Amino acid sequence: MDNRYLSFEIDKLLEENRKLRSENRNFREILSCDQDLIIRFHLLDRCFQYVSPAAVTLTGHQPSAFYENPGLLAELVDTEHRPAFDAFWQAAAAGSADTELQLRLRRSDSLTVWAAMRTWPVINHLGTQVAVIGSIRDISLQKQMEERIRKLEGLIPICAGCKKIRLPDHTWQEIESFLAGRSNMDFTHGLCPECRHRYFPSHP
Repeated sequence: MDNRYLSFEIDKLLEENRKLRSENRNFREILSCDQDLIIRFHLLDRCFQYVSPAAVTLTGHQPSAFYENPGLLAELVDTEHRPAFDAFWQAAAAGSADTELQLRLRRSDSLTVWAAMRTWPVINHLGTQVAVIGSIRDISLQKQMEERIRKLEGLIPICAGCKKIRLPDHTWQEIESFLAGRSNMDFTHGLCPECRHRYFPSHP
């Protein structure tokens, strides 16, 4: 074989390898800036191949903790949601794609966060699934808003005279206190033109 041709092929392979490394580095830099926790789990070796830096924010654990303990993610799942997580993960390992599971995770500081998890299969050139890529997003704020909306839904018994709200224990509460206890609302008081004329008729 011509040495010049061989040298050309080697140079081409080296250049392709350099581009691949550069693309991989750029991809990891993008992931490191993402607020979602991104994971890649190898099914045959049963280990994490990649865990993004967002692991610290979401779980309180460094990415290295997941590499050292492949079962850590499952251990963080709230006991109530563990059966659903196990079924979801088995489906992901079987090729299920782009489905979402909402669950509670217990951080290293014992605080609980709500998270939404999605997975996608990684297929090799033989058409075999070899890994699972997952995205885990903190949805705690969304859940808090849903709970506030749920509390405010339905019929609210209100006094036709003083406008107090009747509570489930049949006591009555000022409407300002009722709403303030179920939202982030703060109230300032004033008078509408009609009430100002009624209570202070001498003032224009």
